[in-house]
Amino acid sequence: DLLVVNMDTFGEVRPLTGTIYELAWAWQQHKPVIIITTEENYKEHPFIKDTASIIVSNLEELIQKKYINYFYKGTVSAKYKND
Repeated sequence: DLLVVNMDTFGEVRPLTGTIYELAWAWQQHKPVIIITTEENYKEHPFIKDTASIIVSNLEELIQKKYINYFYKGTVSAKYKND
């Protein structure tokens, strides 16, 4: 299992209370968490820093750096030709 969280989805309009709970559940179950955000206050927030396996600025960075492949390979020993 892997949790990918886009913290920039709602901007500052809605509080992220539910998201914080989901991060805590993932951390408690030792699940990897990838967070997508451009907001420095999110990147430096202790709840987010402590639960995140990886923090990226956008979806393109996530795809380019193949972080999902990295976590998938770690759990099922998948082999990719072009890695």
